[in-house]
Amino acid sequence: FVFGPIARLHNELDWFGKKLAAARGKRIVLTRAKGHESESQDAMDAFGFKTIQMPLIEIEEREFEIQDLSKFDALVLTSLEGVKKVEKKVDLGTFKGLVFPIGPKTREYVLKRWPKLQVAMGEKFNSKGLGEYILKTLKPGMRVLGLRSSAASDELAELISGTHDYTEVPIYGVKRLPADPAVVRQGDAIFVVSASCAQSISELGEEDVRGKVIVSIGPTTSKNLRFKHITASNHTIQGMMDAYINYLWTGYA
Repeated sequence: FVFGPIARLHNELDWFGKKLAAARGKRIVLTRAKGHESESQDAMDAFGFKTIQMPLIEIEEREFEIQDLSKFDALVLTSLEGVKKVEKKVDLGTFKGLVFPIGPKTREYVLKRWPKLQVAMGEKFNSKGLGEYILKTLKPGMRVLGLRSSAASDELAELISGTHDYTEVPIYGVKRLPADPAVVRQGDAIFVVSASCAQSISELGEEDVRGKVIVSIGPTTSKNLRFKHITASNHTIQGMMDAYINYLWTGYA
């Protein structure tokens, strides 16, 4: 609490409120998986953004088999979608090793469903950050099972397999959808949440994205964007909103 003469400076010192005011009403084209459009809507609304949904990927079912979990020392879960696919096949609650979720939402879901699991999450929510955290946490030679999308990058596997006994199982596919120029033109900014989404955005013409602020969720996504963009340092939707608001306020990423 602030009392006394300094309280009269509220309007001059309320930089956070001014940052939010700069963002309020901005139209965000949000690229997500088809059928997942409602995710993150509450957070976007809380910041005063007007969200325009434009799904750019579609989850495809695929057959997969998971080996006996007792043979592994650790599980790697790189998406909430993947966890929901896996739990239809095996009881994750019986796993005795360490579980590595890629980010907060996956971690939250796992702990809510199986509160007795040993869950370890790093501070960087992308493949590279996850891989580096696993290397710091597990002893060399331990057996690790990665449950991922068939479209996932090779970065995680390349990091882990050099020092650990790493097995990867693709548990769902991803079909890329085209970006709609008419939808893109409605927005002030485009939030690009995956490498596949970035590839679809990169197929647009320069005129389609002119004047738009493109925000990438992380480095892997950024590598697939051909347009000028800013990259969130915290690789979540919240991190993207923070990066965009800071850009509006300072003019810098």
